[in-house]
Order: sequence, then structure tokens, then C-alpha cells
Amino acid sequence: MKHKYFGDINDYRKYGLLRILSNYGKLKSSICWMLTPDDGSNDRRHLDYLKQPEKWRAFDPVLFDFLHENIEIKKIKDVNVLQRAGIVPAAHYYSSHLPDDATGRKAYFSDYMRYSENMDLIFFDPDNGIEVKSINYGSKDSSKYIYWSELVDAYAKGSSLLTYQHFPRITRSKFIEEKVNDLVEKTGADCVFSFRTPNVLFLLASQKRHRESFIHSSEIIKKVWGDQIICNLHGSIENEPIPINIQVKKVSTSKGNKVIEMTETCDICGCKLNRGTEYAKPTIKGRSHATKHHYVAERFFGRSTSRVKTERDGVFKDCPWGYEKETGTFCYECHEELLHNPVILPDDIQKFNEIVKLRALNEIEKSSSRIKLAGRIQLFREIISIGIRELHDTERKSDCE
Repeated sequence: MKHKYFGDINDYRKYGLLRILSNYGKLKSSICWMLTPDDGSNDRRHLDYLKQPEKWRAFDPVLFDFLHENIEIKKIKDVNVLQRAGIVPAAHYYSSHLPDDATGRKAYFSDYMRYSENMDLIFFDPDNGIEVKSINYGSKDSSKYIYWSELVDAYAKGSSLLTYQHFPRITRSKFIEEKVNDLVEKTGADCVFSFRTPNVLFLLASQKRHRESFIHSSEIIKKVWGDQIICNLHGSIENEPIPINIQVKKVSTSKGNKVIEMTETCDICGCKLNRGTEYAKPTIKGRSHATKHHYVAERFFGRSTSRVKTERDGVFKDCPWGYEKETGTFCYECHEELLHNPVILPDDIQKFNEIVKLRALNEIEKSSSRIKLAGRIQLFREIISIGIRELHDTERKSDCE
């Protein structure tokens, strides 16, 4: 963690996650910032959300107002103001700087383990995440990582562990699966949660005594944060009821941990999927046949799913939402009939056209640039997201009355 990142959009989601996982102070929590020196760069793009309260404040109004006051008004860039304000209630904070050298690092974590004794939840916040092969323990830039030996030691002392993880440039779902399997393998945790945001990942190795609390917290996170923080539960939870809105993944380890086999279902309608014959046929098996659908179309990046060797100019160099090459699993009906054929009526088109003009994304004549097309795609995604969220909240409110 660096002070310069304090309060950016990733921090907003991170503090919101910590507030809910700690059950607003009911679980004793310890936050190890793993502070490293600022490097002089100053990218304020990730602070733009603070200028859009109509879009972002509703996720956590108390947290948003606190960050807005301290960053936009007071111009503070110091994580220690969180401790003074009690934003994560009853949390203990460890704010010493973490050195690179092995001797200094051992002393740092030895002191922290004494400081965090008897904590329910420990959060490690390294700059980059869990150790990589290219950076040896005690070498230059090793302070940007948490090492497996440190995670294993903390978990063995009885705390549940939450750690920050930066996404490398590989398929994210595969990366999450690998990290979850490693966490299960090395700590012995039988229950791991992943919390995926558009930019970063948080991994939670739960002690058995905390599992019920974290399942409940995950339900709240999904309700409050929606697709800003996507919760998945991984592990062996045989013969225990799991909330229907928590997705459970299978975990494989060399130790042969018992895992549950989950029926594969459509991400939209929830029907049981068929992976046998009769694909696309007008039969129950054909209509329920499993298919994959890219969340963000491959053609936006100059690739074609059906014509693999065909290349064209992409609309985006990097995915604005962090889901390049990522896919969901759907039944044939929901994929081919629903997702590929959205119903957009003339009145919808007219209003969309007006918004396009208001955003200055319209074009009189085409040019070589595709920037405005990229803007219209992002706008259309924004409209879908807002509409789904509004209807979701209305339905949930109605259901509770």
C-alpha cells in the first residue's frame, strides 16, 4: 500500500468490503497496510468517481462522504485518517513501513504477529499481491508482495486471512482458480472466498468458526455492491446449506481435500445444463445445452471467435471493465435467444440517440478514429447497468415489504 493511492476507486471498494466482512466491528479485525514509499507518480484518474456522487455514493454513503471530504476538500493522502475516523469499526491498524531486506522483513512480521494476536480477521494489503517467482524473499521490490510463509503463519495462529491481489495479464478466471487452489493447498483452509472487482481481487481464507459470518457478509456484499464486487465461495462445504446467490466452486488440491460437486446451471435462468448431445435442437436437452458467451465481445479487441485467423482493428486496446476474454456459462436459450437478440424499441433508440448527442458521442461523418464508437459502447453498457440495478433494487424492496 502507498499513501498516494489512498481513497482511489479501488480503495473505495476495498474499505467497503472490509466494513462488511468485519460485520461493522463485531469481528476483531487487524489491517496490515504493508506500507511502501510513494514513487512520485500521480495518477488522479482513479479519483474521478468522487466527482460523481449520483453514481457512486449509494454503495456506501458514510464511506463515500468521508473519502470525498478528506480527498476532494482537505486534499489528504494518508491512510492513517481511516484509523482516526473509525471507518472500519474497532479495527486495529499496523502502519509501519515494510522494508525489502530479509532481516527487516522478518522483524516487521514478527512484531505484527504479536500485535495482531487473537484477531478474527487479518487483512494484508501489499502493493501487488502474493509472491511471484521472479522476486525472491528479501530482494529489491519484495516489499510489494506478501509471501506464502507469512500467510501460512498467520492462518495457523487462528485468524481468517484477507489479502489484496493485483491481476496479471492472463485470463482472470484461470488466475483466480489457481490462487484459490494455492491458498487451500498451503493454508489448509477448507473454505475460501474470492471478491473480484473490475480492477483487483481479494482472497479470503476463512477459519471454520467464521464461515457462517462470511457467507452472510457475502450476501450483503452482493446486495449492496452488485457487479462492483463479485463474490464467489470455493471449498468443501458438504451437507451444509449455501445461499442460492452465492456461487460455489470446486477446489482441487494434492492433499485430496473433500470437495462438493455442484450441478452446473445457467448463469441467467438457473436451469440445469446439458453437456451431452442435441446442441441447438428444439428439445429440452438442446434448449438447456451449455454454451459460453464472452462478457465483452472479442471483436472489440480485433479478434473473431468464429474466424480465428481473421484480424481487424479493435475498438479497445484494454477492456474498460476488466473482463477481456472472460466468459459466462449459459443455456442455449438464454445465450442465443436472449443475449444475442435484445429488444430495443423505437422510443428507446430515440432516447439513446439524444443521450449520445448530449455526451458528444455522435458523428456527422466517420473518421479513422473509433474513439466515439468506444464511447457509445461504454454508454450503452452504463445504461444497461443502471437499468438492471434500479429494477433489482425496486424488486428487492418490494419483496421485503
